[in-house]
Amino acid sequence: MKRRAAFFVLILTALSAFGVFAQAETAVELRLTRDWGFAMGSNVEGRFSYRVTAPDNVVRVEYLMDDAVIAESTATPYRYQFNTEDFPDGSHTMQAIGYTADGQTLVSNSITRNFLPPTIARQATIWLIGGIFAVIAAGWLIVYIISTRGKSEQQKAVSGAHGTAVCPKCSKPFARHLFAPNFGTTKYDRCPHCHKWSMVGRASQTEIDAALETLHGTEDNTAVAATSPEDDLRKQLDDSRFED
Repeated sequence: MKRRAAFFVLILTALSAFGVFAQAETAVELRLTRDWGFAMGSNVEGRFSYRVTAPDNVVRVEYLMDDAVIAESTATPYRYQFNTEDFPDGSHTMQAIGYTADGQTLVSNSITRNFLPPTIARQATIWLIGGIFAVIAAGWLIVYIISTRGKSEQQKAVSGAHGTAVCPKCSKPFARHLFAPNFGTTKYDRCPHCHKWSMVGRASQTEIDAALETLHGTEDNTAVAATSPEDDLRKQLDDSRFED
């Protein structure tokens, strides 16, 4: 008895699967694609296309807008492009109907979209782009704050959101620039000290500290060089002219 019940369940499952497969083979599927314009959720504006997938025995496809036929195709690919400005603003429902060689009528799924005026779509695009840039800027600021927390002023001067590099030419540290070309973990960047281009990666903290010492030593030597013995002698001679 149990075997007979299991056999009937198996037969019903097979028939159900076959029915789903047969339905898929005879279905007409409608997709809406954006060719140029604005699309956010159900709100759209610009050029869009009906794209229909139909069985091989379909010989003609009609494209419907709010139950009215607006175009038809008699050959694949079944596609119809339209502009939302050619229709009134507001909600519209799109559908496709396929006609087979033996007289069958196959109705597709329906798609509903809200057609926006161009001015509203442009404003929404500007707000969207502005929001993206604001998020990116906020992310850079957070990274910079985290990367410079607890560091000295000298360390902050060479810190950046894209890491610190040590120039292989002059051994001085600098913050890697945002728009320097990326090559994986390295950037092709220009050193602000020696003005030479090099492939530089993120330096370790030990490398940064050593480079800062080198930079500090160079600044000290520059200060000493500015008050050389020749300069001191010249200053003494200039001052002697005012003595009695």
